[in-house]
Amino acid sequence: MRFTARQLGGLLCLLLFSSLTWADNNNAHQLLKKMSEAGQNLSYRGSFTYEHGSSIESFRVVRWTDEGVNYERLEHLSGPERQFIRPVRPKGCTPFGGALLQDRLSRLGSDGAEIDRYYRLVAYEQERVAGRHAQVIQIIPRDQMRYGYVVSLDQATGMLLKTLLLDEQQRVVERFQFIEFDAAPQAVELEPHVQAQLHSQGTAGMEDCVLEVGAGPRDWRFQWLPPGFEFSGEKLINDHTRMLMYTDGLATFSIFIQPRGDQFLIEGRAQRGATTAYMGAVSDGRQEYRLTVVGEVPSAVAEQLAQSLRPHTGH
Repeated sequence: MRFTARQLGGLLCLLLFSSLTWADNNNAHQLLKKMSEAGQNLSYRGSFTYEHGSSIESFRVVRWTDEGVNYERLEHLSGPERQFIRPVRPKGCTPFGGALLQDRLSRLGSDGAEIDRYYRLVAYEQERVAGRHAQVIQIIPRDQMRYGYVVSLDQATGMLLKTLLLDEQQRVVERFQFIEFDAAPQAVELEPHVQAQLHSQGTAGMEDCVLEVGAGPRDWRFQWLPPGFEFSGEKLINDHTRMLMYTDGLATFSIFIQPRGDQFLIEGRAQRGATTAYMGAVSDGRQEYRLTVVGEVPSAVAEQLAQSLRPHTGH
């Protein structure tokens, strides 16, 4: 018997929850708040895998605090030898660009009422992840404009140990999972030693933060936005490229806008795990711009966003 991709995704979810029983759903928000605090304050080390499509990557991560700043050392265990050391988030900084799933989901603990408008939270009984007891929570979108999640949170610390990300057809498009996790490592094991030949080290400055946050972008507007998504920042990345950011409190998407010039215009879409990219063009009446929508939204939503971007009039 053959199954379609949608049937296989549904079968996977059925098998996942067949051994679980209902728990106190009112406790889900408290668990997510604990996860948010753990993601910001906990020192730890561990190894995890990240799967998207047919690809799987493995990493080793260490998190520690130095003079009030949280740092993270991320080492690639597959592919080219690479290692990165970065500040997790300076105080007063709204980060821009990509972030690990822990940073993405930590926003859930800050405004439960707002999340409830667009997602439904369901708590289940525990499972074991990386040899630890973990509480399972499903985050179900209330429409087709965003993805759903199944998260497993460490019972002792609240740390995110595992995530399945489900598309609008209930197919698993991303999987993040710790295979080793130590919440109480020795201090010497948290020293930021650089071992890889190819490495980079970030600073705790504010240059990578979104500093412009207002009612909306200065030069552009959307004729249509998915319900619940609001403007969260704008940044000029270089002399020509402007980035706009939007979020519903959990999912995010960004729009990159740059003058086309003599560059060849590429139109179409691409997908890597849960991240969709749609490339197109827009004009302000004086010149044509290349635009790229990148985010954790279904491809049809990304395309509609690209087609609804317009310049502000009256400048």
